[in-house]
Amino acid sequence: GTTNVTVSAVTAGDANAANNTKVWHQTVTTNAAFYKDSTLADVGGVGFNGGTGDFVEKFTNTVPGQSINEVNVNFFAGGQPYQLGIWNSDGHGKPGTNVYTSPSSLTAVAGSNNITLPNVVVADTFFVGVRQTGTTNVSFAYQSETPPRSGHFFFTAPTGGTTWTDFASTGSAFRFSLQVKYHIPVPPNCATNLQPVDGGNKCSNVDLTWQSGG
Repeated sequence: GTTNVTVSAVTAGDANAANNTKVWHQTVTTNAAFYKDSTLADVGGVGFNGGTGDFVEKFTNTVPGQSINEVNVNFFAGGQPYQLGIWNSDGHGKPGTNVYTSPSSLTAVAGSNNITLPNVVVADTFFVGVRQTGTTNVSFAYQSETPPRSGHFFFTAPTGGTTWTDFASTGSAFRFSLQVKYHIPVPPNCATNLQPVDGGNKCSNVDLTWQSGG
């Protein structure tokens, strides 16, 4: 569900009390992760003019061997070629080894673009983003974030580069409109896969073995 987090600052003698409160809408899901406020619209699109490059944002997970099988990315305008990329961390807070790039160029569509992936195994810290393969601004959608948080949003140019720049170091007030979805294994169907029919026992694990007890 959605949690509304309200932060207020009270200063004695403040001449403008109208800007003392900020509300953040936090959406909690079973398998999706993202930075954007789902109650707010995108305000623009970022990209390179006259060159190629990559834009990424950082994610973390606490499940060893976790994998990503779907990414949803928004574009403020469409028509430009891009690829989707996933990088593991370099161990120092920036993108390192590229572990997945979509096999062929996709074409951006204004609004939401849902991309199904093979199960891509990621490290505990990893980065996901857009690779602009053309030389016209790909218009990767973003929401405003002032000030931009440090160590979360990066870019490199040209595409495939290994020198990453933190958006916070350039004062670029962006958070990208991108969502990753973790793979959720389908539980076994005990009634279909096990014989004889359950006689008071239960299916206990993915190996489809019986365990005594109710």
